[in-house]
Amino acid sequence: MNFLPESQRERINCYRVLDDDGGTIYSSRFQEVSKELALKMYSNMVTLQIMDTIFYEAQRQGRISFYLTSNGEEAINIASAAALSAQDIVLPQYREPGVLLWRGFTLQEFANQLFGNKLDYGKGRQMPIHYGSNRLNYFTVSSPIATQLPQAVGAAYSLKMDKKKACAITYFGDGGTSEVDEQSLVAYLQLVTRSL
Repeated sequence: MNFLPESQRERINCYRVLDDDGGTIYSSRFQEVSKELALKMYSNMVTLQIMDTIFYEAQRQGRISFYLTSNGEEAINIASAAALSAQDIVLPQYREPGVLLWRGFTLQEFANQLFGNKLDYGKGRQMPIHYGSNRLNYFTVSSPIATQLPQAVGAAYSLKMDKKKACAITYFGDGGTSEVDEQSLVAYLQLVTRSL
């Protein structure tokens, strides 16, 4: 990694839409969404928060075995989903149920998967929050961290080969961007090879 002196760094200006009082919208090269779309996005974010609260409490009460919330990530879920077309393919991690909600997955469908009942599309064979929907082009969540990254590349390449006007989008968290400490990895590998 090279650190450049301040004089050689390119500055990226802070993007602002509102003034300090939350009033005037500054001119922007981005297209403003309609009031109807903004209200739908807001409604979905609130629904996601309420759903998270209810299902997280159910997990804490022992009614379901596993649940992670999307607290603080509601806008990322909903805004990115709103920018996609129905043909676009989504390869999520754990914290993107908002994308699925936006695409039309019902609260009942979420509950079916979380409880692994007979209406669950995965037939109860997945852990809770491992949502998936063929109908909505939403790949089933995979437990191992960052496996969706190479899968998304393959899906995008497949779309390109089929000349489809669609894209593949994937989401990942800080666990997927972590680097292994090289010295620790070497020490671990030496330890493993000695025991063989």
